Formats: sequence, structure tokens, C-alpha cells
Amino acid sequence: MVVVLGHIASFTENAIIGSRAFELSPLHLIVAGNSAVVVFFVLSGLVLTIPILRSRPDRTTARDRWAPYYPRRLVRLYLPSWGALAVGFVLVTWASHVLHAPPGSKIADASTAPSLHDLVHGIVFLFGSGTIDPPLWSLSLEVIASLALPLVIVLVLAARPRTPWKVLVVLILSPLVCAASLQSGTVLVAFVAGSLLALLELRRSRGPATWTGSRWVAVLVASALLLNTAPWLELLPLPASAASGILGLTRILGALGLVAVALFWEPACRVLLLRPLQWLGSRSFSLYLVHYPVIVLIGAALLAGHPGPYMLLALVGALVAAEGFYRLIERPSHRLSRRVGKLVANRDASGRSTS
Repeated sequence: MVVVLGHIASFTENAIIGSRAFELSPLHLIVAGNSAVVVFFVLSGLVLTIPILRSRPDRTTARDRWAPYYPRRLVRLYLPSWGALAVGFVLVTWASHVLHAPPGSKIADASTAPSLHDLVHGIVFLFGSGTIDPPLWSLSLEVIASLALPLVIVLVLAARPRTPWKVLVVLILSPLVCAASLQSGTVLVAFVAGSLLALLELRRSRGPATWTGSRWVAVLVASALLLNTAPWLELLPLPASAASGILGLTRILGALGLVAVALFWEPACRVLLLRPLQWLGSRSFSLYLVHYPVIVLIGAALLAGHPGPYMLLALVGALVAAEGFYRLIERPSHRLSRRVGKLVANRDASGRSTS
């Protein structure tokens, strides 16, 4: 949702949202899309790692775990993403024909009719998403992280005898964080950090799970501040590379703190179990995939220069589109990915039994 609000705000070119006072305030977090992406990668590493760590090594071999994982994961990622590209191609082409925004505006630039080359370029996310649906840039990194998950699990298992918090600190402060000068380096390190956080989830009887509420409130406040360091760093006379590295580090720490709060602090868990938030969480992937072309079309047709009506219509349109996309494309793709995983697992088991 934060990514959606961030894109809507960028198209309104509103003086208040674009002001330095707003950027420096905590309210800026509701439109801080890049920070939200880092949070997503921490969650992704956590969610993908927990089932692997919970599996019984004495009952399953490495081949049993990983043979169905790859086809299942790739189907889960690629089919909805291809669907989003097809939707985006149609909607952005439509936007280019109904454009009412002035030339040179952000909405006019985003409404440029895509070519078939753009569509083909976006099909293989390892090489980027093209220009049809720019938020899909992170899907290429999600594919890379998913493919590298076995190596990440090796790192996590090596950390098992030690304190995971110490390993997290070493990871974040290691030379790997130099890659945080690029957004791609930041999110990939965040994915590994999320995988290490899975160890703490499996050790709920001690560590952060035993902290008091006041400590978690402090973690929540600190995480929010860390996730919003970008506008503050712009005020400091730092070299661009140093500022980028510090920004990547603070975003990773803030994302880890925020996910830990949601994971271990009971009041936060209860809030996240509210039905509207559960619905939003279940549709978040679809919302991320299709919101951009939807808000571009609405902005092109209804003039993003009118912030109030545009922001409301764009938000409602994105949520409605996400529900439709979830029902028609994402949920069937998810079911298919499970069937593909089971098929590969069954074939692999039957092949070994006959050998």
C-alpha cells in the first residue's frame, strides 16, 4: 500500500506532499515506497526460510525439499508478473490515447504508448521490467533471491549454533553492505537478513519474544525513524556513495525492526489480524503488480493535476483492480504453482522408488 500511495503522490505533484517539511516528518513514511520494498524483502526472506527450517531433516532429503521448490516458486512469481505486464500494456496504451495532462508532466511521461519491444523486454525479469510497469523492477531481484535461497539457508544453518542477532549485525556491517550503495544490493541483503530473522521466530521461548511492551514501542519508533532517513541525509554534506550506503544500512535496520515488531509483539500481532488488514495483506502482491498502470490511466483520463479527486479515485481504482487481478490471475497461479510442486515431488519420489 505504501508503494501505491507513493506513486499516487508523485503523480499529483502536490506542493504539500513535495515540501521539505512533509519529507522530514514521520508522515512521509506513508509514501516512502523504496523503504517499503526493503521491508518486503525482509518479509520474503523470512517467509521462504521458515518452512525449510521447520522441515524434518530425518524425514526429507535436500532433493525432496528443493526439487519441487524451484518450479513452484518460478510459477508463483512469473505467471502473475506476466499477467501484470499484459494488463499494463493494455492500460498504458489506453492512457496514451485519452491523455489530458500537459506535456512534460509526470503523468504524461508515464502515459507514453509502450512498444512490443517493451513488452518482450519485461517478460524476463532477470533483465528488468521495461517501461510498462516500472514497479516490477523488484521482481527480477525476487527471482534472483529465490534462486539463491539454498545458499542463504546454508548461511542460516551455519548461524544456528550462534546468536542470530550477532550474525545479523555481522551481516549488515560486513562488506556486503557496500552493495547497499545500489538499491539492488540493499534489498538482497535485506532478504538474507529476513532469513536470519527466521531463526528468532523458531526460538520464541527466549530472546525478543520475551521483551516488554515498552521495549517494543522503542523498537517501533526507532524503526520508523530509520526507514525515513533519506530526506535527512540530503541535508548532510556527504559524498553520494557514502549517503547511499548509510541509507541502505538504515533501511535494512528499520525494516528488520518493523518486521520483528509485527512478529513478536502481541499487540501488533492482534492489530495485523484485523479483517481489513488481512484482506489487504492477501491482496498486496496483486496490488503491487497492477496499481501502476491503473493510476496512470486514471491520471491520464481525469487529470492528476486535481490532487483530491485523483488521489481518491486512483486509490479506489487500484484496490478494485487488485481484487480482480487476485481472483482472476494471482490465486489461480498460486494454485497451479502448488500443483506443479506436488507433481515434481511425486515424479521424483516415484522415479527413486523404481530405481
